Amino acid sequence: MRPSLIIHSSTGKMGKATLLAAQNDPRFSHITPLSRSTPPPPNCFQNNPILIDFSLPEALDSLLLLATTHSLPLAIGTTGYSADQFAEIENAASRIPIFYASNFSIGIALFQQFLSQNAPFLTSHFSLALSETHHTEKKDSPSGTALALASPFDQIDIDSMRIAEKVGIHSLTASSPFESLTITHEAKSRTLFAQGALDAAVFIQNKPPKLYAMSDLLNANP
Repeated sequence: MRPSLIIHSSTGKMGKATLLAAQNDPRFSHITPLSRSTPPPPNCFQNNPILIDFSLPEALDSLLLLATTHSLPLAIGTTGYSADQFAEIENAASRIPIFYASNFSIGIALFQQFLSQNAPFLTSHFSLALSETHHTEKKDSPSGTALALASPFDQIDIDSMRIAEKVGIHSLTASSPFESLTITHEAKSRTLFAQGALDAAVFIQNKPPKLYAMSDLLNANP
């Protein structure tokens, strides 16, 4: 049976993009858009629904209450959480499957995998700099994606820029006196992240409680 889908905070930019992508995705039987200010309709809990969230950090408590009360698998793409809020997500993941990604792009996941696997060598042989550019309405700076890319390193400079209508660009430059290496990822459309969120939702369907990440999705689809 195809699962149904609940899109939390469906009136935001990413919520709208995810709703549009979901409406054209045959993997889902029914899609319920849900705003943060209105209670969910009772019929949205039929057909083993999966919950997707692109909202704001301050909505986390109500989001986790909704997901855990109704035992909903949850895919989260919201960024800007505090350490305490991540602890709340990890605690909830002991009761329901939760897929968290600061960026649902497969390209970014491969980018992060490369950095994680090669961080010691990159650190010992190069000077590293990371930059990120997003649209002017993005509230967290540096972006959650930039922080995730920087996480394998003890210290790395992050240059954040906000330019109108830019979806997202992340670039790492590794420089030595003899050579330089630059890796750049550019998101061309929000549909990229919406499609990734839908893939994550399908991935966690029927999974046991745990906190899942893009690395789990990559390992399941080599």
